[in-house]
Amino acid sequence: MNSDKVGSLLHLYEDGAFDRRELIRRLTGYTGSVAAATAIAESAGFAQGTQSCLDSIRVAENDESIVAEDVTIHGEGGPCSRIR
Repeated sequence: MNSDKVGSLLHLYEDGAFDRRELIRRLTGYTGSVAAATAIAESAGFAQGTQSCLDSIRVAENDESIVAEDVTIHGEGGPCSRIR
């Protein structure tokens, strides 16, 4: 495994060149396994989900761009409804 190339990938990810899924895919090419790639990403401080959501982003409950509706899923045991 080439640590310079791995370091470069981590740096590119941190700069926003690609998402975490792409980072793991590329690291897997160098490490040979998804487990090793994930371990490298986590040891570098890129734990799953840390870059996907910012705490400072808020959406008002009554925001008109949010669409919500009741859903019924029909399965073998009968319908299952989820009411908001």
